[in-house]
Amino acid sequence: MKDVKVGTAIDAELLRRAKTCAARRGKKLHEVFEEALRLYLAQEPDAAQVGSIRDSWAALKVKPRDLKQLMVAPLWYETE
Repeated sequence: MKDVKVGTAIDAELLRRAKTCAARRGKKLHEVFEEALRLYLAQEPDAAQVGSIRDSWAALKVKPRDLKQLMVAPLWYETE
């Protein structure tokens, strides 16, 4: 995939920590940013999941707190 140069503002302490992390791991700074961004984005539901949740929200008679617990709980077939 082609790299694209971006410019942004970032907290100075966060940048210092990222540079330290890159140096410790023997990586370039952009590699640390890419890895962190990939990990962050991997936690995001895909568009199909978001649409399904949004479309069915009013149909569910479950408190938001309880629904969140159900969504993060391991599936029954993953625990066996």
